[in-house]
Amino acid sequence: MTMRSPICALVTVVLFGFVGACGPSKADLEKVQRELKDVTSDRDEMKAKVEKTLASLETLRSENVDLHAKVDAVAAEKAAADKAASSSPSKKKAATKKKKKAKKKKKK
Repeated sequence: MTMRSPICALVTVVLFGFVGACGPSKADLEKVQRELKDVTSDRDEMKAKVEKTLASLETLRSENVDLHAKVDAVAAEKAAADKAASSSPSKKKAATKKKKKAKKKKKK
């Protein structure tokens, strides 16, 4: 029994020394926790920026669609006006003649 006690004590010391040496120290653990907190904060900020950018992008896309619709409507109106003007040149000439006659009457 006397031999067994010193051997048990030696094994216990070696095991605790081994476990203590292999485990992370409190300072290292705190450092890693701070780094994790910083990285998480950075990630959250970046996610917020991405979400804000996506919302702005969606707004711009909507505005772009609206502007294209307006441009198409104006182009259609212009094409219709050009078609009407080219299909009835006699009416246009008649309107021009009426204007000239009205100016001559005003001069007299």
